[in-house]
Amino acid sequence: MTPHKVDSRVDLRAERLETSARFIAAGVATLGVLVLLGWAVDSRTLKSVVPGLVAMNPLTAIAFLLAGGSLWLSLARFDATQARRLAAACAGAVVILAVLRILGYMGTDLGIDRVLFFGRLDAQPIPNRMAPNTAAAFLLAGLALLGLGSKARWMRGATQFLTFLLLALAMVTLSGYAYSAGGLVQV
Repeated sequence: MTPHKVDSRVDLRAERLETSARFIAAGVATLGVLVLLGWAVDSRTLKSVVPGLVAMNPLTAIAFLLAGGSLWLSLARFDATQARRLAAACAGAVVILAVLRILGYMGTDLGIDRVLFFGRLDAQPIPNRMAPNTAAAFLLAGLALLGLGSKARWMRGATQFLTFLLLALAMVTLSGYAYSAGGLVQV
């Protein structure tokens, strides 16, 4: 195989990975926007995303929007320095939201879940909060997003490890939904 063919295969693979990442980023951000729209117009269908499941908390939707935006911006080809700074800011915001929610579960509840749509959230019989496993997943995702694009070898390894932990947590949570094991899904 000639070096030219190897280079073209590598370029094609990189292009496919980037396209996939863009679709994921757009999907994640769109999910956040749809849920926020659902809360704004009080649409049960848009708030719960999957019929029969509880409504997603607006804070969770914001975290999805920020995470999707961070991933999208980290792939930017225009003004890469500015885009990467904005991507890092979005990822940092995801980390902060997750940490604040985790602190809430540890006894220091700042009520961050109830900042948006306050009246509607408090009117529900069961408090609508970001689940602990969701907060942990956003913490891992935000930290991994902060490491994207780093040239340091140790940072790339750390990002891959955080992504692995995120996927493992996601599999446990999905198993909880599949087998109706409430303890694996949320408190």
